[in-house]
Amino acid sequence: MGARSTYVMTAFVISTIGAVALSGCTAGEPVPTRTVTVSATPRALAPGDTDVSAAAVCGQVSAVETITFNAADAHQRGALGDEAYRSRLDAARFVYERLPSVGDVGASVAELQTWWLTDHPADGSALALDPDDAELQDAIQSVGAACSAVGSPVSISAASGG
Repeated sequence: MGARSTYVMTAFVISTIGAVALSGCTAGEPVPTRTVTVSATPRALAPGDTDVSAAAVCGQVSAVETITFNAADAHQRGALGDEAYRSRLDAARFVYERLPSVGDVGASVAELQTWWLTDHPADGSALALDPDDAELQDAIQSVGAACSAVGSPVSISAASGG
């Protein structure tokens, strides 16, 4: 870069800084303030109570399905070892066993719990949930259909892919 280019660049930078510094507030003006009032609304549930609303239950199903889907994908790609994969399926089963079986989607949850989980007890030799089991997938799809019917569809957030 030549001397003239350097001079022009320097002049441009100095003039820009000067314009920014001279614009805006003048000395001695108070800075405006904004007051925001926030009030907390207490939860409708007492400690220890369970939210049996469709939104809460279907949200839990979405979370569990996201975990199992991503675990299966990572396990298949070799990014998740056998023990870690099993632990995620154990956690998924734990949540499914404890979902509230009352409320708008309670019947389909109860069906999942009695139809598949009871008939397939967890033991140390088999996976806690078998993602390839057609009956399990049918039971989960039944819960998903019930959730969709009440306006709380189940969704899965994939961690990989395009």
